Amino acid sequence: MASISRDELRRRVRGAWTLVNEHRIERQTIQVGWLVARIREALAQRPPSDTAAALIGDLRDCATELRLRVAGTGFDHVAHLAATMIDICQGLGQNICDPDQRWLAVLPQIAGAVAKSFSRERECIRASRQISEAVGRHTQVVH
Repeated sequence: MASISRDELRRRVRGAWTLVNEHRIERQTIQVGWLVARIREALAQRPPSDTAAALIGDLRDCATELRLRVAGTGFDHVAHLAATMIDICQGLGQNICDPDQRWLAVLPQIAGAVAKSFSRERECIRASRQISEAVGRHTQVVH
């Protein structure tokens, strides 16, 4: 059995960690879209479904983990979108019975932008930041 150097072992471990992280990011992106659809369904019911608050919490947790996982990667621009989604979740969670329809309308757009943001292209990065800034301005006015 050939032995490998400590540096080579570290390089392989980092490579494996990067791959696992990328797979987790991909799964979280899918989860974000799924949760957004379920939240919209739950909040459309009158009165809202009992699961609405739990779903919003799950989306907030998923977006928080996504924001942390993309930090320092080639996709760190997605952190802006994830942070925006966290802000929206906090706003929706404040009034489950009468959610701000503007937040509900923009939520699928943010989820779609997250899904499309896994590109290193400059236009994609600029668009993700513009979306986050626009929604940020919206949520500041609403509070």
